[in-house]
Amino acid sequence: MESFKEYIKDKRILLVGNSVEIMNYRKEGKLAKWIDNFDGVVVRFGKGLPEIKVQQKAVGTRTDVWVGGTFRLPMLYKESIRKLLTDSWVLFNKNRMYLDRMINPKEKKVIKLCQTNPKFINKKFEVMWTDKELIKIYKEFGYIPNKPESPRPSTGFLTLLWFHRTYFRHYKQLNLIGFDFFAKSADAVRHEDTYAKPFSWHLPITKGALPHLASVERSFAMFLEENKFIRWHKLSDLKEESLKYSNYLKEKVWEKTEWETPETIEKGGKLFVKGHKK
Repeated sequence: MESFKEYIKDKRILLVGNSVEIMNYRKEGKLAKWIDNFDGVVVRFGKGLPEIKVQQKAVGTRTDVWVGGTFRLPMLYKESIRKLLTDSWVLFNKNRMYLDRMINPKEKKVIKLCQTNPKFINKKFEVMWTDKELIKIYKEFGYIPNKPESPRPSTGFLTLLWFHRTYFRHYKQLNLIGFDFFAKSADAVRHEDTYAKPFSWHLPITKGALPHLASVERSFAMFLEENKFIRWHKLSDLKEESLKYSNYLKEKVWEKTEWETPETIEKGGKLFVKGHKK
């Protein structure tokens, strides 16, 4: 089987981000067609897999490479997710809150399945960064490793950095779309006990603060663009602002995790999103 390096040789790469603004393009469908017809390799992140129709209208259905972090990789346990990735590569971002601790058993198990079981994801699997490399990246960009609640590099940023530093001489061109590095947020409050507004279209739960150094990551991407290392297809601008949430997820307004059920939500505070009626 060819290596990932061979797979992307002389190809154009498109990183499709999860900005909240990207969902504003779902009605016309032009952006979705552009992504699906992209001449090269289409890369998506975490919850950015096109599972639901409203998302497919905005960003298309094609996924050549999926990047999953320690929190998202267990999504592969779902057969429906694996079907979306039947012929796709999976890149694993090892970044986590505590780099001085081992990856938990559940994540270890899915990693082993990815590496050894061809019936799982066809063994098209690669780990992006080692823990030592991640610690160096933390220090380089002003992040503090192994500190609880401290900001950490985003998966999109780490993937951009990985392609640029690892395969710069192998791919033909590196493109970005759906990236604003958290300049835009959604006018959708997830819980009554927090004022944090989501920065991704799938409305991830936050704890009151952005877990990434947005200005640092954005500035580095701008540096790459200015020096023609990347081609950044901006949807509008990089002005920091809150965009009106149009209730595009309807009933699917929260990410259901093992610990989060309708019952626990009711106990911990009523869930509400502007424009949504439960």
